[in-house]
Amino acid sequence: GKQYDSAGKPFVINGKLGYRAKVGGRAFIVYDGQEFGKEYENAYWLLKVGEKYAYVGDKNDTSFIIFDDQIITTDAYIVNDLQNIGGKLVAVVASPLSS
Repeated sequence: GKQYDSAGKPFVINGKLGYRAKVGGRAFIVYDGQEFGKEYENAYWLLKVGEKYAYVGDKNDTSFIIFDDQIITTDAYIVNDLQNIGGKLVAVVASPLSS
């Protein structure tokens, strides 16, 4: 199997186990043999919406929502919640404060 520096925060989607793994300071999601968000500094909140997956990825102090392998946020956001409600992806986001 694959080697990770650490693994934790287990979860279950459709009866299958997933978890967050870390390698070299980057945290990403491992679920059903797939790795999600490895290109981000931190990835979390994996959801299945229909047959597609959504998660949040952080890079350079910015959070992005990724759905079906595409970034669907167009500006810098802070993601406070990510849910599947009635088969639709719903997110609670906030714009960062201006300096």
